[in-house]
Amino acid sequence: MKSISLKEVRSMNLEPLKVRSLGGYIFHSSDKVYKLFRTNDKDIILNKKRKIEILSVMRDYAHAFLPIEKIEDGPFWNRTLKGYTTDYRSLGIRMDSLGLDPLRSEDYLRALINASKHLKEIHERSEEIVLGDATFENIMVYPDEEGKYTETKFIDFDSIQIGELKCDAVSALLYYYFFVKRFSLNFSYLTPDMDKISHLLSFFYLIFGDDIFSIKPREFDQLSEQLNTLYRLRPTFYYLRQCCRIPDVPYLHQVIDVNDAAVLSKMLRNGVKLY
Repeated sequence: MKSISLKEVRSMNLEPLKVRSLGGYIFHSSDKVYKLFRTNDKDIILNKKRKIEILSVMRDYAHAFLPIEKIEDGPFWNRTLKGYTTDYRSLGIRMDSLGLDPLRSEDYLRALINASKHLKEIHERSEEIVLGDATFENIMVYPDEEGKYTETKFIDFDSIQIGELKCDAVSALLYYYFFVKRFSLNFSYLTPDMDKISHLLSFFYLIFGDDIFSIKPREFDQLSEQLNTLYRLRPTFYYLRQCCRIPDVPYLHQVIDVNDAAVLSKMLRNGVKLY
């Protein structure tokens, strides 16, 4: 895997990328994204280095921004990993922002289906990958050949779990869900079910503007009479709230109804209880 020096990166005329990242500072040029880690913890850096080296050879996977080069600092005999580069694409919209655009409700639902299918593909790979921080904020959406925003890519792949290499972060909604349910959250061993739960919690949050425990059941039931996707998710909604162990839930693409787009768009235009 190629590497570039931190000094070289600092000499470039880079623009800050308008995304939130707790794990690093992110910039871009015309063709690359540069992520510089915030931490200097040796164990965390070593964990990231091993993951980046594995991810760099996964060029057959096209639905995530994978590391291209390591950014390193120090003399050649004692180089320290400081970050990495990935490809850059303009015109991207974050999934959570796309979901609030009344003119793109159908694009949003189709993008969710694509992202969910890509998540399932990731889970089925031999590398044993779990995203951990599987929030809509970590999904970028781009225009397809017809100009519709349905093509999706995952970002922040350095924080994922790969085999025995533990995850660095989980989504805030998942963390809170485990806290309320008093489930044990072992960062050394996450399961694909946790990614699926994160996607569902993100979807509920976008619709209701609140976590799953703050959504009133009556309100959920009323809205599920208008949105078939919520109607399909009604048993899962109550199961997530009441279960006594980590639940097995469906992938989003297995329940989303694209025909909900018209109703969703109307709700957004009218400002009806949609965050």
